[in-house]
Amino acid sequence: AQGHHLATAIQAAGTLSDDCYGMKDGAPNRIVPNMANPKVWDIYAKHYIGEFKASPFEEYASISAEDALMNDERPESRALDSNEFDPFMGSMSATDRMWFFHSRYIDKVLETVPGRRFGVLVYSNNMTPPRIATVHPAMALVLAPLGISPLFRVGDPRSRDNVAYDGWLRSWLGQAKAVGAESYYYD
Repeated sequence: AQGHHLATAIQAAGTLSDDCYGMKDGAPNRIVPNMANPKVWDIYAKHYIGEFKASPFEEYASISAEDALMNDERPESRALDSNEFDPFMGSMSATDRMWFFHSRYIDKVLETVPGRRFGVLVYSNNMTPPRIATVHPAMALVLAPLGISPLFRVGDPRSRDNVAYDGWLRSWLGQAKAVGAESYYYD
């Protein structure tokens, strides 16, 4: 699948009002979409419908996040978060907000172009598993615990980090299996 960062669809839509973007320090953050805004869901749905129609034999599209924190200070966005601190990122987890957002536009895309899949890297700013939202059945998760210690296997008690990752990976795999989503492990 061609890689598309979260901001691509918004940027392709042209000039948009500030309510389409996340907020950082009281100003629009034009890298992060306002994931609580239904208008943004429609922008993303239109983008991916266009991508699939332009490439009718393409089965997958990438919905992976950019390599940056997905922080958004908007109260409606913060209400979608689990308020779980990710000690590896040193920030609050954005996974629940992102999975809520993805589910809203994926459903719209599948109404028009059924049977497609959405590849998403599970790493960095969304390594912690969702606690409120759920994995969408049309997702293809690529688990990439890049911060894991290479000295020990996942779950080895000699590495506190690898023990934490073991729990997270088991949670991700359990959620993917429960809904029939694809999952892959990037090693």
